[in-house]
Amino acid sequence: MKNLSLFITIMLILFGCSKPNIEAEKEKAEATVKDFYSAAEKFDYATMRTLCTQDFHAIENGQTFKNLDEFLEMAKSLEGATGQVNMDFVQTEVNKDVAFLIIKFDAVWTKEPSQFFFKTIENYILKKVEGKWLIKFWQSSYLPDEHDKKYRSIHFMKIPDNLLPDLDGILKTLNEKITSLGYPECGYSLLKVIPEKDSKYNWILEGNWKTAEIYKIIHENKDINEIFTQNTKVLELVSKDQLYLKAILP
Repeated sequence: MKNLSLFITIMLILFGCSKPNIEAEKEKAEATVKDFYSAAEKFDYATMRTLCTQDFHAIENGQTFKNLDEFLEMAKSLEGATGQVNMDFVQTEVNKDVAFLIIKFDAVWTKEPSQFFFKTIENYILKKVEGKWLIKFWQSSYLPDEHDKKYRSIHFMKIPDNLLPDLDGILKTLNEKITSLGYPECGYSLLKVIPEKDSKYNWILEGNWKTAEIYKIIHENKDINEIFTQNTKVLELVSKDQLYLKAILP
């Protein structure tokens, strides 16, 4: 009987020792995310790789990254910038070898003369691999940008149908370049005017720039101006007799 009691006592001790410390695991999972962004601020891609699973994937404001290589290519567009990332861990849950985190981000990246603000809510799934928490997936939703003053350029235009394919190509090239400058939410969009009565215009070209400062940075960029210069003939034809306005929040 004494031996049985001793056996039960030992088993209870072993069971208690093997039970995971949930709070400690939560801290370790959060530390992985902190370390990932600490490495990101230094553009330390080697360290970032050690903090993700082999099947890492992400959705960043609607853009899908099927693997870590695709995400790092996007991150490289910020090389040369200095970043400051603040994180508020809203919720962290751990269940065996899976962790779920909800984080509020408030980040700013500066790459003279540009400055990029990011406020997001992000969901993370981490997996424990060989005793280490690694990022497997995240989904990021951007919050409204308080710096966005709704600065717009608006072109009311009469565009011949035969010039639309050329203009579409030019706008695609411009928007890709604007994104590469660090302003993926800025750029041009072409809107079809709904015919009513005797409307003089059939298309509206809208430019979204957020602020007058961003508009100036983009339109003074030498690569952007080179695209305009290379396509002067088409742009002059489509902008003939246009009505051009700029607008901003009052």
